Amino acid sequence: MTCASCVAAVEGAVRAVAGVKQAQVNFAQETIRIEAATSLGKGAVIAAIEDAGYGVPVIASQAGEDPLTAQRTRQIEEIARMRRRLTASILLTLPILVLAMGPMLGIRPLPEGPMSGWIQWLLATPVQFWVGAIFYRGAWGALKHGRAEMNTLVAVGTSAAWGASVAALLFPNAITALLGSGALYFDTSTLIITLILLGRFLEARAKRATGEAVAALMGLAPKTALVEREGGWKELPLVEVVVGDHISVRAGERIAVDGVVAQGHGLIDASMVTGEPLPVAVHEGDEVIGGCLNGATAFVMQARKVGSNTLLARITALVTQAQAAKPPIAQLADRVAGVFVPVVIATATLAALGWGLFGPEPAWGHALQVFVAVLIVACPCALGLATPVSIITGTGRGAKEGILFKGGDSLELLRRVDTVVFDKTGTLTEGKPQVVAVWSAHEPDTGWLAQAAAVEAVSEHPLAGAVLAHARTQNLHWNHATQVATVAGSGVTGMVSGHEVRIGRPEWIGGALPNDWITARRAEGATVVLVCADGILRGGLAIADPLKAGAALAVATLQNQGIEVVLLSGDHPEVARAVGERLKVDRVIAGVLPDGKHDHIRALQGEGKTVAMVGDGINDAPALAAAQVGIAMGGGSDIAMESSDVTLMRGDPALVPKAIHLSQRTVGNIKQNLFWAFAYNTALIPLAAGALYPLYGVLLSPVIAAAAMAASSVTVVSNALRLKRAKL
Repeated sequence: MTCASCVAAVEGAVRAVAGVKQAQVNFAQETIRIEAATSLGKGAVIAAIEDAGYGVPVIASQAGEDPLTAQRTRQIEEIARMRRRLTASILLTLPILVLAMGPMLGIRPLPEGPMSGWIQWLLATPVQFWVGAIFYRGAWGALKHGRAEMNTLVAVGTSAAWGASVAALLFPNAITALLGSGALYFDTSTLIITLILLGRFLEARAKRATGEAVAALMGLAPKTALVEREGGWKELPLVEVVVGDHISVRAGERIAVDGVVAQGHGLIDASMVTGEPLPVAVHEGDEVIGGCLNGATAFVMQARKVGSNTLLARITALVTQAQAAKPPIAQLADRVAGVFVPVVIATATLAALGWGLFGPEPAWGHALQVFVAVLIVACPCALGLATPVSIITGTGRGAKEGILFKGGDSLELLRRVDTVVFDKTGTLTEGKPQVVAVWSAHEPDTGWLAQAAAVEAVSEHPLAGAVLAHARTQNLHWNHATQVATVAGSGVTGMVSGHEVRIGRPEWIGGALPNDWITARRAEGATVVLVCADGILRGGLAIADPLKAGAALAVATLQNQGIEVVLLSGDHPEVARAVGERLKVDRVIAGVLPDGKHDHIRALQGEGKTVAMVGDGINDAPALAAAQVGIAMGGGSDIAMESSDVTLMRGDPALVPKAIHLSQRTVGNIKQNLFWAFAYNTALIPLAAGALYPLYGVLLSPVIAAAAMAASSVTVVSNALRLKRAKL
């Protein structure tokens, strides 16, 4: 593919395949993403693309090699081929320039006569038909399917210049009479091809640079792993590792797959995967993530997730998916590109006819120059690159920060958010609650605490860990609980040694409550749970969850951006208000049951707000899906991550304003690129058609047109690369 018109052609061909619902081509990556209603064989898609005149190279990757790695290898090889052709084109074009332009500068390498022209022909012909063969192949493939594209413009324009020059050599008198001179245009045709190849070469290198984020992610996973098999240790390709395998992770090595430490301990650097800046000590039973770097001690791990199920593979897939997506802002460019090239050819033809029939002498000489200049200057490369290079660079920049976008819609919509709703537990707080105060109905009774621990030990209550940890510090022992059941948003019940035990919110427990103690603890920001056995209140625990280090910064930064911050919590209003006051949020909505968060998001949207919801738990999934943009905290539940549009790998709330700022910068960059691409064509096509001639007697040289066209593509890509250095 060479331009935005190619994108429209390929998408149209694939969408016509039975079963295809949607097809999106990424011009910068040269990939296509297909959404099908039914199972779809790749043969039908490949046939449709090839029938449209485009190749689908088969990536023959080695065992264990990721297809994206193979694609990147092919990209490097293509750049090397382009470099060789460009070098040959330059070496052949330079002597032509000396022969053609030397006499104007007083340099005459050859005596006057036809020999100079024939030497130029000898040098220009391989440039035209060997170096320029890529343009002819592309133009012919498009012509067979009734289309025109960038290759058509270059092939027709340079062929016109080369053909007129050959005619001038063979029929000098006739051409002089027609064009007003017997001048040769070999320097024009060869320099145009050379400049366009130079632009493509620089563009290809820049496009490769935009994909460095994905390449860096793929490079984190080792190619092999030391696996225990048949009583010994064997170095195996990563594709042969299966769940349950024991893997030896040596000092200084990267972890191959996700799993748990089975033997030994280590110090894990996860900064390249999750963005976590500090190394984390791991021991037996602790989880480890593939791609992370092990420190100075070796350990043995057991594989739990392999292949495409590892966190690193999922991150890579998310980034790749986001880079291939098209935001709504790209739709205008796609619509224009679909009809752009035929309009340009018609414009060039009409302009040439106008000059030839009505222009001043040499009329047809001017007509030829205008025809070639309009075709060359209008190549829509910049238009095709404007959106994808910005998305690739922006999402790659986000991946380095630990911000993963799922698609182009969320990348564009996030910049419009005016309200950010935060869940409390695990989002603004550490999600590691601990007991900070204890109340007993009958001092110094601790039997109720053992009963509570027995129930919490087999429950899924969010505060179970804090209760168990506190019970262990008291060296308590407890019997096994049965008939344990969770009452959503209220608490948990169970049977312990024949006693019915209830643990939960005071409002749910009921009865005569220690209201002064409850009020005081809630004012401190703690959550209060009470314990009763057989309907008798036995005691209570105040449990607090420390705020995350980045919580206050996140709230303040968002408010400085003019964004309203809302705390949406299932906690008691007094607890939620205490946290809200510490963080200075704009609005607190508390006491919300899990199924009510969705309704509150809808209510905010009903006020005309564009809402982003930030959460981490299973109970946040409906609200994440309801918001215009759902943001899941890394380390949260898989369901929350699946329901979200953006994932923050570090689980740091300070990444939320960074994600919004990155969205603003990326969409702004896309708008700059689209403006440049449209402005470039809007301004230069009239100039190439001769708009300046009536005022200044100047026509745009086809050589300058080629240089401007190449520069426009390089400018667009270079502008997108600025996102790599953007301060978030």
